Amino acid sequence: MFRSANRVSSVKHFISLLFRDTLQRIRFVSFKKQEAYNTNSKIMERRTFVNPAINDSATFIKTSAETEGEYTLIEIDLGKSDGPPLHYHNAFSETFEVREGVLYLQTGKEKRKLNIGQSFTVPAGTPHRFYNEVDNRVKFHITLQPGHTGMENFIKIIY
Repeated sequence: MFRSANRVSSVKHFISLLFRDTLQRIRFVSFKKQEAYNTNSKIMERRTFVNPAINDSATFIKTSAETEGEYTLIEIDLGKSDGPPLHYHNAFSETFEVREGVLYLQTGKEKRKLNIGQSFTVPAGTPHRFYNEVDNRVKFHITLQPGHTGMENFIKIIY
């Protein structure tokens, strides 16, 4: 129990540092106007971001600005990977919907396998992670409800 609590505390600290660093990078990019990723406007020039660390790419289909804050819709193309570590979001729920292949999803200690056409919603505040145990790639949509520009910016910077 103590070891698990330390891990949760360490993960929370790590994520808070990432968000702080992300905000500093966003301010720098905005200040220098090196790239036009303004999620507060209706136009986003670059829509696909690649993350070789977890063997995936994220394509923004609809941003929070484009849906007036109702949702953010992202398509993930994931190769064989452990995915991100177990984490949670307090500000939004995440719905995972498989478009191609098989997606593995862990919520808390429970693991599930989602096939094409299946979906699962992870409520806000629920620890979760997604991953791919097989060599075939999986494509799936993630819908954040409500939309969240902070998470959009996090993906752009971390990827």
